[in-house]
Amino acid sequence: MIEIRTKVYETEDADKLKKHLEEAFGIRFEISGSELIGKDEKLDCLSKMREQIKSRGIEPTVREVILALSKGEQGTKIKLNKQAICKGIFNFIEEDLPLGAIEINIDLPPEEVLNFLGI
Repeated sequence: MIEIRTKVYETEDADKLKKHLEEAFGIRFEISGSELIGKDEKLDCLSKMREQIKSRGIEPTVREVILALSKGEQGTKIKLNKQAICKGIFNFIEEDLPLGAIEINIDLPPEEVLNFLGI
């Protein structure tokens, strides 16, 4: 199971953010309280991410960030810059930013996710 979530702040347009997330991941997002949450059973929702990692040549950096975030976790954890995703860019981060981050939690070991991403 893959769960993608992000907090929606009062200064943000929830509908616009939802649209950008749905375009980036190809899955449906629902508003739950002050969060947008999307779930999927397959890693295919990360296909655009995989394509962008390869086209930008950032495999080593992404691998390092994913392994650092997932250390001590049951599955795999990924954090993305929310503002960048609104521009169609997957920007991997280790710490939350002032407007929060997009958090991706995957119930699979990091090596399996890294293999899918080709890194």
